[in-house]
Amino acid sequence: MNLYPRLAPLSLALTSLLSASAFATETQGPSQAGTDMLGTRAIVNDSQTLRSNEVHNGQTYNDASVVNSINGIAGSNTVNVAAGDTNQQASAGALASADALFVLGIPLNAVALADITVEQRASSNPLHNYGVENTANLLGSSNSSTGNTALNLVSGNFNQQKNDYAVAYSQKALSVTAKVKVVQSASNNHTHNAMPMTETDNSDLTASASGYQPRLMPTYNSAVMLDSLNNTAGSVGVNIAAGGGNQQSNALAISAGCTACLQALPQ
Repeated sequence: MNLYPRLAPLSLALTSLLSASAFATETQGPSQAGTDMLGTRAIVNDSQTLRSNEVHNGQTYNDASVVNSINGIAGSNTVNVAAGDTNQQASAGALASADALFVLGIPLNAVALADITVEQRASSNPLHNYGVENTANLLGSSNSSTGNTALNLVSGNFNQQKNDYAVAYSQKALSVTAKVKVVQSASNNHTHNAMPMTETDNSDLTASASGYQPRLMPTYNSAVMLDSLNNTAGSVGVNIAAGGGNQQSNALAISAGCTACLQALPQ
């Protein structure tokens, strides 16, 4: 998704979210970008909850990869890639601009506010892996990009990832505030990684009867980023996870006001 935003008297709100499982619930509060008599506001309220899910994997292979993609792009770019079960991903943004409001009589004590609240909660999720391979790869991607770039890659189970940004801009505001609140909570989660026996042929069964132990396959988790995010500019948020029960979050709040507005005050 490519979006080319311009700071204009109008306000822009962008919200993009993906929930990767029907059993995982995600509730998103209002992502607001707007203006009122107090100035300009960009607000993101976002929450992710995983509760009472159970997954049993037996010799499963999960692969989430982005290869040679999203290069040389500009604007706001969000990518969510998931492999596995009961993963949650989201990219949410709000952008507000209020340059021209003062023509309409907005007072000079108006404020610019960028506010982000993120909550991730995971509880009572048992995970059983038997010879599972989870790989998350970011290869040769998102190079020479500008603007806001948000990437979430996850392979496995019960992972939560988020990228949120809020930008409030007002050339005339004398008071600016940027706030970020992130809450991550994990409780009563259980992960059991074991090595099962691989399928055996007749020779293996004969050898096993004589005391030979069949081959075992361990659980394997790999999260890799290679030759990516080179020569980028702007805001970049990347979350890469492989395995189970990971929580990751990138939150950015920017609020810009006027540094020369005091000169415009009546004498």
